[in-house]
Amino acid sequence: MKAQVAMEYLILIGFVMAMLIPLVLLFYSQSADTALQVRSQQVRTIGQEIVEKAETVYYLGEPSRLQFRVFFPESIENVTLTNKALIFKISTAQGLSDIVVPTSVNLTGDLKTSSGLHLVSVQSKGTYVLINST
Repeated sequence: MKAQVAMEYLILIGFVMAMLIPLVLLFYSQSADTALQVRSQQVRTIGQEIVEKAETVYYLGEPSRLQFRVFFPESIENVTLTNKALIFKISTAQGLSDIVVPTSVNLTGDLKTSSGLHLVSVQSKGTYVLINST
């Protein structure tokens, strides 16, 4: 009789584990996907803010200048300022991914990629906008 009870407990524990393990894996997968989406949207919002301010100082003309603070998440690996786009390269579980924010003005400068709070300076130079961060 004791062996039957022990066997029933083992079957019950096996059944519970068979249900819990897939649920835990599903939860982990979904939380990782959600974290990636949040980081991507955060970087996209940062890029849009920088581009918006760059376009503002460009259209105000030289020597217009703005300074503002932006928080960079840890996933940013590289930032490239091209003639008509701001490109963030972020790390994901699948590798590196690009987030491109287009603009109507020429951009140049250097943005630090370290995580944390940055003071970003955006200055009109007539035909282009100079963007730097500290």
